[in-house]
Amino acid sequence: MRLIHSLAIAGFLLASPSMAAEWTQYSNARFGYTIAVPPGFSLQRRSENSDGAVFSSSDGEQTLAVWGSFVADENFAGDLAARITADKREGWNVTYRAEATSWVTYSGTRGRRVLYARSVSTCGGAGSANFRLEYDADDIEDMNDEVMRLARSLRPGSRC
Repeated sequence: MRLIHSLAIAGFLLASPSMAAEWTQYSNARFGYTIAVPPGFSLQRRSENSDGAVFSSSDGEQTLAVWGSFVADENFAGDLAARITADKREGWNVTYRAEATSWVTYSGTRGRRVLYARSVSTCGGAGSANFRLEYDADDIEDMNDEVMRLARSLRPGSRC
């Protein structure tokens, strides 16, 4: 019975590569935030001012940008509204937006590309930890679990 149970678990892991693959963690020393990085994504570059980094999938079709920032006038909601407006000006059709006092999530499309962005408030609203994931529309179903795990994994730091 124990052998059958072990084989069932092994079969499940082999049948679900995203479950078996290892996520890594990116931690930012300047702002103190952390985020899980999906399997198959590799570091492409770190920002010059040490606020974040850019990762991409092995085929280059998926890009994950992560960064910390200070918000203008210590107004988290206003800062994020301005970011969404800028994305709209760049041609993104923002189709989803959800927010609370300490976080904002939005997504949209531009042609065949999908954008999913999330920001969490840090430093009592004076800063934010952010990520932006872009990928091909054909990958929406495959990316749903990764998007949700990324959103849950973004943790603000204690540095201000």
